[in-house]
Amino acid sequence: EDKDGHVVNMIVNHHPSKYGGSSASEARRNAAMKTLRHICDSLIRMGQDRIIAMGDFNDTPDARQFGLVEEILINKADSLYAAGKGTIRYQGKWELIDMFLVTHNLNHSTRMEIEQIPFLMTYEKGYPGMKPLRTYTGPRYTAGVSDHCPIVLLLE
Repeated sequence: EDKDGHVVNMIVNHHPSKYGGSSASEARRNAAMKTLRHICDSLIRMGQDRIIAMGDFNDTPDARQFGLVEEILINKADSLYAAGKGTIRYQGKWELIDMFLVTHNLNHSTRMEIEQIPFLMTYEKGYPGMKPLRTYTGPRYTAGVSDHCPIVLLLE
């Protein structure tokens, strides 16, 4: 519930990866986004208009499938993406694929942050710079937590 006693519906997402190629896997990510849209439509029909969708969308905020939910949900990662921020680092380049989407009535009272916590990061030799310390690299245990930086949604 929010400070006024209204229920806030939270939907956790982990959309299909781009394994096998972005275009080959796009249909699966579109299907996941259509499912998210269907869930949001159902909640809104039931009078539940405070929705936060979060997670690994396996695509950046400029991907076409976000258009399927843009009239209902605002992507809180847009400004971070425009500033070149990211949650994963692939071949030395930051990509933002983890994000929060909120309904319009939550937009002005929320802000997304990406956390780069030092003990969760490691130096990448092949592409100089820091990256998240993953749990495994292939079959080798590397004692990390994730290859994604944590994201936080601040609520007023």
